[in-house]
Amino acid sequence: MRRSGVQIPEAAPHVAKQRCMLPLGFGRSAATVPLRRLQLTGPRGRRREVCSAGAWHSGDMSRHRGLRRSVTRVVGVFLALCALACASLIGAVPALAHQPVTLDSADRTPARGPLLVDGTVSFAVYATLARPQSKRAFRVGMQAGQSLQVQLLIVDERPANALEAAQLPTVAVVSPTGQRFVLRPSERTPFYEPYSGKSFLYLARLTTTAVSGTYRIWVSGRSSSTVRAVVGVGYREVPGTVRP
Repeated sequence: MRRSGVQIPEAAPHVAKQRCMLPLGFGRSAATVPLRRLQLTGPRGRRREVCSAGAWHSGDMSRHRGLRRSVTRVVGVFLALCALACASLIGAVPALAHQPVTLDSADRTPARGPLLVDGTVSFAVYATLARPQSKRAFRVGMQAGQSLQVQLLIVDERPANALEAAQLPTVAVVSPTGQRFVLRPSERTPFYEPYSGKSFLYLARLTTTAVSGTYRIWVSGRSSSTVRAVVGVGYREVPGTVRP
């Protein structure tokens, strides 16, 4: 049988059973559609296989595979760039945020306690108070106009979380000019701190505009039971400096 000068041989039984597979999509989600495969003989006797949809099997299918490889490479490069961008953002997060500072029995006065050089940096100052009138103290450096933020917390555990308000610690803050602030328990707001993996209770908070100089801070016990108090200072999650 002839059409437009091209001889199409009668389909032999073994030819009729062959199928072309047309890929749809890329990667593991790709699907294939079976198509009838025929053989055409051109004017010069050159034979080519062609699918029943009319696409040259040896040519168009190769171009399709090449396109699929190109798209896969582009997607791979895009995902690699996204991964690098995410890694850069993660690396930019301060690793020393919420820096812990522990006061011991030698830190009974601000002069003996540590100095938090920049009071806007976030610190968690721990003090274990084992008896009434036991004290721990430290200092905080501030510049005029900055926000001084101080919070009193306790670890949410017994016996501290079962004590009456009058038995819980207090915090005294004295400015460079002598102005005095006292934080007394006025709340019991739960707070989970992910860096230490511990639960706390907010007892009191102070926010005020600072003057230039060094603030002195005392935390005092009021119970014969051992209480682990925490004084939160600052709000900026960046590395800070602590001096003796």
